[in-house]
Amino acid sequence: MTLLLFCYTLYNLVIQTSIMKHYLLILSILFVAACNNPEKESNTTNKSSDIETPASAPDTFCYLYTDGTEQQDSFAVKLIINGNSVSGEMKYLPWQKDASTGTLKGTKKNNVVKLIWTYWQEGMETVEKVAFKLNDGKAYQQVPAFNDRGEMYLPENPEYGEVYSLVDCSVFPKRNY
Repeated sequence: MTLLLFCYTLYNLVIQTSIMKHYLLILSILFVAACNNPEKESNTTNKSSDIETPASAPDTFCYLYTDGTEQQDSFAVKLIINGNSVSGEMKYLPWQKDASTGTLKGTKKNNVVKLIWTYWQEGMETVEKVAFKLNDGKAYQQVPAFNDRGEMYLPENPEYGEVYSLVDCSVFPKRNY
């Protein structure tokens, strides 16, 4: 601002000759342009390389399967997929019986998610392996097998049983009982 005031004063002093007016005007413009501090300007602007881009948000999908003579038993799965990592919730909510609700953690490879379901039922914590094949807006649950000791496992050559339909997560059951 002081530089502009100085140029204006100098311009008024030599206003008598028209040639001097033009020279002074050109000289003032050049002087102002040369005095412009590019470092100061670059500090106030954001460079695209300085801006941190957030990691992509995880995708959330909710699925529901109903069973029973009147479709009164519900199985609900919420999957939160972040790259190859998967987390979420799974709820088995049979009508007028004890529910099994818990958390899911696992991985996704292609369209198959393999998970550990840690849940509570009748006051006891239980851990089971579960797997789903995701295809065409549906989640197909892998059918488990049992070894000689009656322990459940997921076989290498999977068969898929229950078919869960994709639903809006706003209808995911809130109750845990």
